[in-house]
Amino acid sequence: MRTKLMLRWSLVTGGLIALFWAIYYLIAGSVPTVTSIKMTETWTLSSPLGISRWWDILIGPIWSIIIIYLLTKFKDEDDDLVVGLGAGLVAGLGAGLGVGLVALIKVVSVNFWTKV
Repeated sequence: MRTKLMLRWSLVTGGLIALFWAIYYLIAGSVPTVTSIKMTETWTLSSPLGISRWWDILIGPIWSIIIIYLLTKFKDEDDDLVVGLGAGLVAGLGAGLGVGLVALIKVVSVNFWTKV
């Protein structure tokens, strides 16, 4: 059962993240590249190479596998914890993708209708 869950959720998260970045690419024309990550106001991690956001498609399923492993490990101890975490993760993924696409469409639509 755990293997089926890991496979299904990995495909779902990878597919949704790929769909998000594909729509982003079609609207904006390019996918952003990360060269630094601001951790706090004074601490920033810098990378000598740019990392494309296309790599999110692989990172999402890895996180899904880790979360499902932890949820199935604690399932026998507390069912309410598992249901709450599962619902929160699904709601968070959906809200994050939805808000990201709405923000993208608002930013792009402002520049789309301006005269050249």
